[in-house]
Amino acid sequence: MKPTVLIGVSGQPGTFTEQVVREMAKYTTAGSSFPLSNSNLTQRSDAQDLMNWTEGRALIGTGSPFPC
Repeated sequence: MKPTVLIGVSGQPGTFTEQVVREMAKYTTAGSSFPLSNSNLTQRSDAQDLMNWTEGRALIGTGSPFPC
């Protein structure tokens, strides 16, 4: 099995690194990432970074608002 979804609920900022996200993106055409922090200070990654690192193929759900 290869990862296709990242779910962040630990409160540890920066855990969805570019390396981790790109590795996940290798194994799926539409990976999912859910950095569910309720504060931008504890976010796992930035929503725009997730889109960039997956070449726009990520489905992203966040716990904090991000600009579109």
